[in-house]
Amino acid sequence: MLCRIRQARTRLPLRENVIRLSLLCLALLALNACSVMDMGKARIPPGASYGTPGRQSAPGYNGAGYSVVDTALSTIGTPYRWGGDSPNEGFDCSGLVYWVYARHGVRVPRPSWEQIRTGTPVGRSELMPGDLVFFKIARGSGFHVGIYAGRGVFVHSPKSGQRVRESSLSDDYWRSHYVGARRIPAPLRATR
Repeated sequence: MLCRIRQARTRLPLRENVIRLSLLCLALLALNACSVMDMGKARIPPGASYGTPGRQSAPGYNGAGYSVVDTALSTIGTPYRWGGDSPNEGFDCSGLVYWVYARHGVRVPRPSWEQIRTGTPVGRSELMPGDLVFFKIARGSGFHVGIYAGRGVFVHSPKSGQRVRESSLSDDYWRSHYVGARRIPAPLRATR
């Protein structure tokens, strides 16, 4: 009997270690979903604008995406923080999207793997400001997400140690990891 009790005591730490290791692996996978390896800065000529509200729009698009882009641009420089979804605490990629759209009265799911199933699929040649752009960075179900700003540029929160910024879809890294885009239903006015 005493031998069985001792065996149970020695197994308990092993089980705890397995549980801890499993939780650590899950956390690392979640971190990897919004981390990226090589982000280039957007190459936008000085004085260039992100789009012209008067240009011809896609059917059903009312130009409200420009307001979403303005809100996203206002977060540039905010530090990356895994699990973050506010300018005070920092943003991860999907937290940035979640916060920006919430400022416009639109509720989108929090994780990127759910955001990629929200809204309407959009072809790369049909991107409009405010569309969500997705990239497959790591194995598993995670995606990196950003907000298309127009003129081939998107706003995103890249990875730990970096800040919200603009990047160009034409950069080799982003072009090779691009998996698609979604258009979220037209947002309301910003609720700053």
